[in-house]
Amino acid sequence: MDHHDISYSSAGLLFPAISLLMLAYTNRFLGLAAVVRNLVALYRHHPQAHIQRQVLNLKKRILLLRQVQAIGVTSLTSCTACMLALVFSCQLLAQALFGLAVVLMLVSLIVSLVEIYMSVEAINLELDHIDDDMA
Repeated sequence: MDHHDISYSSAGLLFPAISLLMLAYTNRFLGLAAVVRNLVALYRHHPQAHIQRQVLNLKKRILLLRQVQAIGVTSLTSCTACMLALVFSCQLLAQALFGLAVVLMLVSLIVSLVEIYMSVEAINLELDHIDDDMA
């Protein structure tokens, strides 16, 4: 086995990492869905501009989270395909699929970081609204 070859254990290392990320992304998505439902109910009773801004922020964040989930699923698919390539002794294909899985995992983390920064924006919108009320 060449030192560049991918083994089952190498590819298998990504499965728990990707699975944990997918669980975290799903939990984040479910949390945002609950916030959206609450904001929509609040807006129906008391339409206010700051709620509209929050809703716009949430729409963008949900879109990002959906993309993060799709990228994560694609990463898991690539990792699974890598294992299949190993079963059929297609080392070059396995290396390419493993590399793709790692790159996709990295991309999902970066997009997730963007969404986290947007969540800070949402918190700041609320804090600014409170500051306005106190003034």
